[in-house]
Amino acid sequence: MIHSSGHCFLIDFSIGFKQDPNPRMTRATRTGDHLGSYLYMSPEQSKNMKDVDGRSDIFSFSKVLGKLLTGKPEIESLNNETIKHGDHLKAIIGKGLSFSPDDRYQSADEFKRELTQVTNTVVSYRNDPARAVCINKKCPSAHWTPNGYYRGPYFIEESSNAYCTSCGHKLIYQCSNCGAPIADTPFCGGCGTQQFFVPECKQCESLLTKADMDKGTELNGCQKCKRKKEQNSVFTSFGENDEIPF
Repeated sequence: MIHSSGHCFLIDFSIGFKQDPNPRMTRATRTGDHLGSYLYMSPEQSKNMKDVDGRSDIFSFSKVLGKLLTGKPEIESLNNETIKHGDHLKAIIGKGLSFSPDDRYQSADEFKRELTQVTNTVVSYRNDPARAVCINKKCPSAHWTPNGYYRGPYFIEESSNAYCTSCGHKLIYQCSNCGAPIADTPFCGGCGTQQFFVPECKQCESLLTKADMDKGTELNGCQKCKRKKEQNSVFTSFGENDEIPF
């Protein structure tokens, strides 16, 4: 409901219930009941409301979000090319509308985080902090050697932000393919999808500095290659072996 002041209020929880037993509270539904708005019901809710949990609300919210964007609750309506972030939003809403609860977002906070990353909406997270990673290879907080070589991305424990506070890059909280939590390894432990990589020189396989990342190393190598060639040139002029390992 919209107040004359412009504030919106969510009302009417007449068929809501508390999942934990409480002698002073009763459930509004019984096994076999089918209460609610049919177009917005989750599959499990329309089958047996006794077995629903919070993931059913994720399904219904996805329906509502789709209707807010298109005027219709069906996901097909998101094919409208005029919708901003259409492909990304369709993917997020599609996951929320998965038939199986296990395939949906498992919490409202997880859903909110994904929406925030796509729409650039500023949301202050207060619940469900999780491990995140910034894969920007030039992030000041990334893992750099004392000499300025990139060794790996910036991992943030118990993060609740959508973007990295060091460089502004979008944070990643889970595998883009299977949804598994982010780990220290470049490849997801759940499905093997590569989440990030540490660039190396195409010639000597050395770690790279920011400068080498910009110009590529396929043809001329990195700065370390160049220094080695210069050193070898000096040693060779004095009749030294250019394979001396220093």
